[in-house]
Amino acid sequence: MIAISSPYSRSGILYTHWERYWSKPDKNVLVWRAPTRVMNETISQELIDAEMQKDRSSAESEWMVSWRSDIEGFLDPDLVKAAAVLPGPLSPQQYQVYQAFTDPSGGRNDSFTLAIGHFNFENQKYATDLVKAFPAPFNPSEVVKEISQILRQYRITRVTGDRYSAAWVEESFRKESISYQQCELNKSKLYLELEPLINTQQILIPKDKNLINELLNLERKTGRSGRDSVDHPLKGSDDLANAVAGCAHLLTSLQDSAFANCDLT
Repeated sequence: MIAISSPYSRSGILYTHWERYWSKPDKNVLVWRAPTRVMNETISQELIDAEMQKDRSSAESEWMVSWRSDIEGFLDPDLVKAAAVLPGPLSPQQYQVYQAFTDPSGGRNDSFTLAIGHFNFENQKYATDLVKAFPAPFNPSEVVKEISQILRQYRITRVTGDRYSAAWVEESFRKESISYQQCELNKSKLYLELEPLINTQQILIPKDKNLINELLNLERKTGRSGRDSVDHPLKGSDDLANAVAGCAHLLTSLQDSAFANCDLT
């Protein structure tokens, strides 16, 4: 078997094999590492130079077989797996206060996702009661109806989501007597808020394979300004992860607000 790829972040199966076998004798595995022009002389140096000027980190990865130093795995795999202990959808409880976050989609490419959670006062943890994805293709109006039915089961009349086609999404939920509120944070900031909850095991999530994979594949990138941003890898997806991070933000904000309004005298 022959595997050919450009290097990317220092994680994943490609990096694992490179680290294990590169420049080390092994009768079964050979790792060959060479710049683009060594492998294909028809690629002009002028093209490579131009790409280097546009984005040096990306170009060094694509043309010069260098591992990107500005990208790293975001969440610790062991901690993510330790948080994934819930067996599946938890039934609505009468006295629980639930929050819901949705990541809408037009139905062509991305999934339309939903996450519902609550704060458990017994163990002082945030619990994600339900995560659900509606894979494309689908009829967006029908998905909104189904999501609204689920929300009513948890006595939820307001759902929060991103700014995707805000007018259409708001109107669709309004027809189902559900208020749609735009989140003030983008998904990168939501992920940065989720990280300490995962690291300190303050949040519990379902044993959902797709959700776990999306969380494990998230990447942290450091921009030229020095600020970190988090997103899914190229050609990847994070629809479920985004919904869970958004739900966690709503729950922590609710707890912070409740604590701030407490009379501690």
